[in-house]
Amino acid sequence: MKVNRAEILRQLEACSPGLSNTDNIEQANCFMLTPGRIVTFNDEICCTHDTTLTLTCAVPAKPLLETLRKLSEDEVDIEYKEDRLLLKCANVRKIGINVHADVVSHAEAVEPPGEWIDVPPVFADALAMVAEAAAKESDQFSLCCVQISPNGMQATDSFQAIRYKLPCPVTKNILVKKTACAAVNGLGIACMSETPNWVHWKTYTGLQVSVRKYAEEFPDLGEIFRADSVGTLRFPHSLIDSLQKAAAFLADTGSGKQAVLRLKTNKLMIRGQNENGFYEEIRDIAYDGPSISFGINPKYVQTLLKHDYPCNLTDSALRIRGESFSYITSKENVL
Repeated sequence: MKVNRAEILRQLEACSPGLSNTDNIEQANCFMLTPGRIVTFNDEICCTHDTTLTLTCAVPAKPLLETLRKLSEDEVDIEYKEDRLLLKCANVRKIGINVHADVVSHAEAVEPPGEWIDVPPVFADALAMVAEAAAKESDQFSLCCVQISPNGMQATDSFQAIRYKLPCPVTKNILVKKTACAAVNGLGIACMSETPNWVHWKTYTGLQVSVRKYAEEFPDLGEIFRADSVGTLRFPHSLIDSLQKAAAFLADTGSGKQAVLRLKTNKLMIRGQNENGFYEEIRDIAYDGPSISFGINPKYVQTLLKHDYPCNLTDSALRIRGESFSYITSKENVL
């Protein structure tokens, strides 16, 4: 059958977060095709998307994606024949990808969603913003998760923390892995459904993402968010340009890229250092206080400067308060 190459590629790429190269789950590295549906499942994330394809087979994801990305034709003829997926382009070229004839239905372990409940339009952006503060790796499981509660979301890696207030359609506090949240980065979430072991999100583009939920304890962050302010601070708008120049030298920490900002009287130093070397830049700033240093995720700086949010200094942290969120990063005294 002839299909629009760009549209099929969009559907496949949307399901990519459910892929994995793990040996524990058969066909975890494949797009599982059944008539009208694309499914990927890696035991933690399940992605489902409607499609015009009417084939039944499991296609290795890497060769299919790479082929469709490199082709220039608007239309591709796709058929399944003799354990191969055949892609034909206007009688010019023909590609055959070896596939599995039988589709393993591991995704049946995912509970089907129940009632879909609309979420605020900002939900997806808030989820991505909060997930940035969770750890990529940690011996403490909860630090690698976002906690979603009826009143909002929060995350911490023990050095930084963020809370975002918005109504969430869950019955009680749950945890979702940071890596699972990445499955909907850049996508608008229209609605959500909760089942005993899974959280389901549906995007405006028709993608359905189901992620495992957990009920483990989460650190109590109340005290650090309630700490009294001992001073205020406003960063110069030129800080974004400085961080972009330092990007190649920013440390890759357990939570992501991090810049070090050092404050002295009327001076701000931006520093990045990793295996490539280091970058330093000094900017003038209105500041009259003790010399301090703290690390910060550049993505939060962009949000801060875009909306001109003020910063508060507490005895132990730098705190940024926006309209619906509060972000904190630990500070330390320096010479």
